Amino acid sequence: MNEFGIRIKGMRKYNRMSQKELASRTGLSAATISRYENNIRIYSWETLKRIALGLETNADYLLGITDVKLPTRTLISLNRKDKSDWELLEKFAKLEPAKQTALLEAAAYLDIFQKQSPSPGDEPNSDNEAT
Repeated sequence: MNEFGIRIKGMRKYNRMSQKELASRTGLSAATISRYENNIRIYSWETLKRIALGLETNADYLLGITDVKLPTRTLISLNRKDKSDWELLEKFAKLEPAKQTALLEAAAYLDIFQKQSPSPGDEPNSDNEAT
């Protein structure tokens, strides 16, 4: 049970959220979030689900069953893919939080860069332009 509060607080900080922001996402009060983080209050299944969704993680992670932080819907889609995706995910999960954050930021940058770069077929071709 003690791990539950630690993991909520850790994921909240990982997502750069205040207790107030998490409260807003879950429909709980900031004081209630604080009580869960400090293991003062015992959660219900409904609350566990709301907190997991609010933190964009999965209940198994919050309960200490797994160290994989991804949301359940992401895990389900990964389960349909090949083994190399799981191997990559396991390596990511073993990284310390600061390195995970750096890797996610780099991936976000690459995604933005890719969206801004024209595709090979999108570039204007002077041979096809009207004169």
